[in-house]
Amino acid sequence: MSTKTWLCICYDIVDALDHMHQRGYLHCDLESNNVLVAENKGYLIDFGKVCEISRPKVKKYREVYRHIAPEVLKGSPVAPASDTYSLGRILKEIGKTINSSILLQLAKAATNPNPTQRPTLMKILNMLNAENIHS
Repeated sequence: MSTKTWLCICYDIVDALDHMHQRGYLHCDLESNNVLVAENKGYLIDFGKVCEISRPKVKKYREVYRHIAPEVLKGSPVAPASDTYSLGRILKEIGKTINSSILLQLAKAATNPNPTQRPTLMKILNMLNAENIHS
């Protein structure tokens, strides 16, 4: 697949996550195993750990999971920023595989250790759109 196709797939994933957040839900288990790619489109799957943004979960982890935001591993409740962190891990994985500087740049911002410094999903969508992926 071309870089442009992969950027479109990433856009689909970010857009789906933004759709969830806009409706008041967190995915809470966003990792590459929970993304499906079919016919050049990206889809989120496995909604078994979804929770409402207004009623966030707090879970104690015995292991370090690379896709879980550091603040959540330390005992903070899940939040939109923790989903953004997990999204960043996926973008990094794809960015490294296809050697995409824009995805690696977005991944770095999305995985900022400080959750308040992570970009909004709308900002990520706008940055992907700036790459003329839909033309």
